[in-house]
Amino acid sequence: MTWKFFKPVVVGIGATQMILYHRTDQADAILHGGFCDGEGAFGFDGVTLQGVFLSDVPVDCNEGAQGDRLLEGTLPEGCCDFNYYELVEQDPSSKPYREWCFPAAVLNSHAKIRLLKKTYNNSP
Repeated sequence: MTWKFFKPVVVGIGATQMILYHRTDQADAILHGGFCDGEGAFGFDGVTLQGVFLSDVPVDCNEGAQGDRLLEGTLPEGCCDFNYYELVEQDPSSKPYREWCFPAAVLNSHAKIRLLKKTYNNSP
């Protein structure tokens, strides 16, 4: 499997993984009990999304993310179809990052999650 748009990280011989980020105020609950699916329009008119938002770079309130804690999730190659969960803009050049809405069950089953920063100034 080739991840032509992703930033894969090679770990050991032949092992590849994806590193994605999630900003939240619920880091402790996520680290101890796993992710829970959120639900809402999230800027998509007439579409309700359900899942957990992650991006390929850390985002903050300037991109609409809320929370003062930053989690890093590492997903192994082949655990799911990353393209299926990607939120693709009509104009991909309209933002400098990519984002996905994964079901919490996928992340809880396959991702290794760690806290990157304990506090973060998330004001504009």
